[in-house]
Amino acid sequence: MHGKVMLGAYPILLNGTTRWVAADFDGKNDNAFEESKILSDSLQSFGIETLCNTSQSGNGVHVRLIFQEYIESWIARNLMNAFIEMNGIRSINDGGAFDRLFPTQDELDLRDPRAIGNQIAMPLHKVAAEERGGTLLLDNDFSPIPLGDQTWDTLELYDRVTRLDIYDTFVSLGKEKLMQTGPESQRKARKRGGPPAPNGKRGSAPRRSGLRQPSVRDLYYIVNNCEFMIHAAGGGLDYNEWFVLATVLTRFDGHGGRRFFHSLSSVDGEKYDAVKADKKYDNILSTMKAPVTCDTLASYGWRCPKLGRDGVCTKFRDSWGRGPRTPATIPVFVEDAA
Repeated sequence: MHGKVMLGAYPILLNGTTRWVAADFDGKNDNAFEESKILSDSLQSFGIETLCNTSQSGNGVHVRLIFQEYIESWIARNLMNAFIEMNGIRSINDGGAFDRLFPTQDELDLRDPRAIGNQIAMPLHKVAAEERGGTLLLDNDFSPIPLGDQTWDTLELYDRVTRLDIYDTFVSLGKEKLMQTGPESQRKARKRGGPPAPNGKRGSAPRRSGLRQPSVRDLYYIVNNCEFMIHAAGGGLDYNEWFVLATVLTRFDGHGGRRFFHSLSSVDGEKYDAVKADKKYDNILSTMKAPVTCDTLASYGWRCPKLGRDGVCTKFRDSWGRGPRTPATIPVFVEDAA
């Protein structure tokens, strides 16, 4: 309130996810505003809304994306890097203004208990704003927005980026593979020809109690018991819901997932196109790492009667006593329903 403390944030969590990603443009070469606006305009031309602010000095710029749900850090970084590369944005060492991305890592090294990532200063610091125009939000013309009601209106009206937005953008760019690269440690492991080292640890990940691979039995269980799947069987799905349905059923590829996807898609009659359905299923099968979450599905407008206000599914519980985050986690984590 008084501007006595400058707040910073460490965007990446221990599980390698983040709610936002920021491209830091340094003002040393006097082209931070020019190059950061190129990045911002390019992202917005693909429907990815940006939230930009000046740096502490007032000379640099942070181009930020805020996600509707927690997104894997490597996916968030892949998205920003794709647009940086596409627009030929130069780094500071090459005479440009781009410094680095926050989070600066794809994942944290869990072998180091002190590892918390890199800190970036947060916007809206009173003293920096009033004395040198620092940490102020920028409008679409990249003019600083003075502290006041317009600041809060800008934040309130910001349209957060969804996982579906990211997927559709990669498809538009012809870079669907950027949804499946995995973090840097996995990419390096694949080049070496050995198993990946999860979260910086050596060896394979331990198998947790209660975890198992989806089966035909699980598929029928979720189709007959999950409220969203029952809703899908009634037809009338919009595009977002149809997309979510595909992300759930591709988890059961080889166990009847494709057949169920066609069966449920065909309920809508005239809207059903077998070729388009196959193409959508194959795209999601090859690019999506995980199904869309229940919270994201709710943001599209469909409300699950079994989803409590705390985000916990009241119908299913996993083997650790928590409600599943997504419909597809039900058969993977739920205790046997026999």
